Amino acid sequence: MTKYYQITTSAKEITLKNIKKGDYIIASGPIIDKSVTANVVFVDEEYIVKSGKIIEVNKDDSYLKVISSDKDNYTLDQEVRTKMQMVNAQTLEIENTTLGKIKEGDTIHWVCKKSSASKEPNRYSAERILVVPQELFMK
Repeated sequence: MTKYYQITTSAKEITLKNIKKGDYIIASGPIIDKSVTANVVFVDEEYIVKSGKIIEVNKDDSYLKVISSDKDNYTLDQEVRTKMQMVNAQTLEIENTTLGKIKEGDTIHWVCKKSSASKEPNRYSAERILVVPQELFMK
């Protein structure tokens, strides 16, 4: 009686055979003795949402090295689809930006899809990046 769905731009019904070990799932149903009797299971992509400080900007290879608030190191690859924005230090408006305007020490907030196909541990393609320049904290 359980229904299974793959979440893309909409929910597409799938079968239990389509779910693989390591998939990110969301199960909904009654909880009995620490077990969920699932009425519905959604297979989705897991996202990482973090904040931290930029410790390296590599314009040649298009990536940022960052240290998160919880002291983990990440490498964020900037792809063509990555939406990068920065707070303008004078107007406080959020504007589109490039790696050339980002500096070590800037604060960063980012979103990326968690993928097992990562090139190395804690290296991800960034979906969205928001940079808060360090100048805002030096007044």
